[in-house]
Amino acid sequence: MHIYWKGQSCFYIVASQKKGDPINIVIDGIDKDSGTKLSRQKADLCIYTQSDIDLKKAEEEVFSINGPGEYETREIYIKGIPSEDTRKDKNVIYTIEAEDEEIRICHMGMFNQKELTSRQIEEIGDVDILMIPVGGSSVIDGSTAASIVNQIEPKIVIPMYYSVDGDKKLDTNAKFLKAIAESPEPQDKLLIKRKEIDSIGDNTKVVVLKP
Repeated sequence: MHIYWKGQSCFYIVASQKKGDPINIVIDGIDKDSGTKLSRQKADLCIYTQSDIDLKKAEEEVFSINGPGEYETREIYIKGIPSEDTRKDKNVIYTIEAEDEEIRICHMGMFNQKELTSRQIEEIGDVDILMIPVGGSSVIDGSTAASIVNQIEPKIVIPMYYSVDGDKKLDTNAKFLKAIAESPEPQDKLLIKRKEIDSIGDNTKVVVLKP
């Protein structure tokens, strides 16, 4: 599996399958406020964590999702779990099971709860790779994100939605890295296989990606 961070909450994932060509997955490929496309990668599957996104503005896609529920396409299994917040643009947490080796991803979207409920924890289940916002403002800050990581206990966590270009509206990822006591070097992409995930010990591994 190849994972690229395209900035904000946008990720581009290439997942190999038992049969056929790899699946190209784009998560949050549109900035819903400006209508701009954050990723121009060709997508086979588009997932949006804000339920009021205008799917007509999306990239050319085979299958698109923007709400809670269970979905399946080309042996990719997706579950949308609602956040419990009062914002008009309801956030959706997604779990994605992909690859012929069944790697489970959880993307938290624009999450801003102080903690997960027991129901959400149960629905999320076991997670190999967690993508979580850490920038504060309209999402959780780094300290809260570290607490959420402890609730989920993923094998790998990738921080997202934080300031990388001096944007003063958001924190950098420094508070999160301090809270979780890790300081990894940023990398261009994450290339991971099932056997590498299985070899990770009890402590969650932090991966910082360059946008």
